[in-house]
Amino acid sequence: FSSRAENFRVYKVSAALLWAQTRFGTFGLAPASYPEAPGELALLNRVIIAAATSLRIEEVLKVACRELALAFDVPQASAFLLDRERASLTFLASYPEDSPIAGTTLNAESDPVIQWLQQHRAPLVAVDAQHDPRLAANRDLARRRGVNALLILPLMMHHEVIGAIGLEATKPRLFGDAEVELASSVAATLSQAVESARLYAELESYSHFLEQAVQERTEELRRTKDHIETVLNSVGEAVVVIG
Repeated sequence: FSSRAENFRVYKVSAALLWAQTRFGTFGLAPASYPEAPGELALLNRVIIAAATSLRIEEVLKVACRELALAFDVPQASAFLLDRERASLTFLASYPEDSPIAGTTLNAESDPVIQWLQQHRAPLVAVDAQHDPRLAANRDLARRRGVNALLILPLMMHHEVIGAIGLEATKPRLFGDAEVELASSVAATLSQAVESARLYAELESYSHFLEQAVQERTEELRRTKDHIETVLNSVGEAVVVIG
């Protein structure tokens, strides 16, 4: 990786650790109000490490899906992001990784889940996903995947929903407040990682644009120089012949 990418990783780690310190206090000392803090910190650390070691959004989301599924003991998890126009959403990662939902694109403008997340900007907890009216448009998808209970966490950037990560239970269960809070903490970390990855991609694109512009300008100057030298040489030869 380039030094620019390495510097960006250092920035991501620093930002994530600062967020964790702000939330939990001094590193390694979890407040008494967080009885599950050691497990929560371990989960957050794994996601932070994934975000720090990869600048690919898909890889970070893939790790998050796996870690959340294992931590919450659910068989399925998936993550999607909205496009820039917020017109469609694409599932970029899933657990298990060979899930057929990966790569699926849906219309976001008419999706009630997206509308609910954008309106409430809070986790959506569905005890009965196949009959919950908020998930009516996705009922067939829930049935195909055998989803019973569902926890959907919005990924936020600048107070706007940019995507979500969902935990899918195939057996009846209720996601408790502590579980929702833990998953929300992971979602907040993911949101930072997505923002960093997108920013890096934009910087790389602009850097490539500048490099290409410099190369084109250099080539243009070289052609101009060659043309001027050719003209001057021709003039010099003409003077010699006349003389």
